[in-house]
Amino acid sequence: AASSAFLDGPVFVGEITDECSKIDINSLVKEDGEPNNIRIEQLKRLFGILNIDITEDEINDLIDAIIDWLDPDGEPTDLGGAEDDFYQALDRPYVCKNRNMDTIEEILLVKGMKKEYFYGTKDYEGISKYITVGTGGKININTASKEVLMSLSDDIDDADVEDIMDHRPYKSIEDANKEMHSVTSSQVDDLITVKSKRFKVEVTASMPSGANLVLTAIIDRSSGTPKVVYYKIH
Repeated sequence: AASSAFLDGPVFVGEITDECSKIDINSLVKEDGEPNNIRIEQLKRLFGILNIDITEDEINDLIDAIIDWLDPDGEPTDLGGAEDDFYQALDRPYVCKNRNMDTIEEILLVKGMKKEYFYGTKDYEGISKYITVGTGGKININTASKEVLMSLSDDIDDADVEDIMDHRPYKSIEDANKEMHSVTSSQVDDLITVKSKRFKVEVTASMPSGANLVLTAIIDRSSGTPKVVYYKIH
């Protein structure tokens, strides 16, 4: 949703985005530190849906490195993984975090993650608008994009996505399942929700001089009272 306000001087434009409509990168690792294969496959499908120019070996290595960035141990995951030894050997060294990401931009620090995968190119979209952190992992089927819906399962087809989007909003997961004819409820029920608890608010102030000021904030209302968990002014 977007709105604008015209005042004497700056022009303000605001937009609210549902973060629960996206894939939570932190969900690639379970709470016990083990890889979450269902979410890993979902991220791989997203790369394919967006036609990102990446080979199978490259995406497998990237996934291994993301897992190592998130999991608590210091052991590399297979040959593509990376822990402190790799990052400390860089020209500008830093440590492997070994815990959840705080922002989506943090993924750019991970071995194998190229800027074009994140931001996109003239030939394909990047993953940045389809990923998030801090939602707990479940995706709101009422607000998810076509691309994210397609990534839920190999068996979801265009007809399913069209039916899902045409009949939104849903009050329950059971209602949504009625529109997913190519998959069983057991395949997606643990991945989706019909409610949201985290939102991104972005306000752009356009100055008479031509300069722009952008405020981005993440609002979490999981505790009942909305709380700012992150903000940036740029």
